[in-house]
Amino acid sequence: DLRKDALTGAARIVLDIEVQAGAQATSRLVATVGKLSVLPNAANAVPEQVLFTVDIRSNSAAELTEFVAWLRQRVAHVAAERGLTEDIRSLGRSEPVEMA
Repeated sequence: DLRKDALTGAARIVLDIEVQAGAQATSRLVATVGKLSVLPNAANAVPEQVLFTVDIRSNSAAELTEFVAWLRQRVAHVAAERGLTEDIRSLGRSEPVEMA
């Protein structure tokens, strides 16, 4: 009960992102977690902090907005469930464009 492993929480969110983005079968929404940083990053220490980026793309502004809202809610839920804290920051936003 005392173990607050930030990496297992992050892993859950990463898998949820994959599932949720894949569930958007009728759209061209894609989401990628391409960077993770684990602290203290030691073999014998419970991870205290995980920083990760999520790149979300779509040809629909509405789908982007909906996915970001879902992601914020999901992160808050997983953090609360595991006794973790979360800090979500937007690093940028571009208007949707058609993708190949």
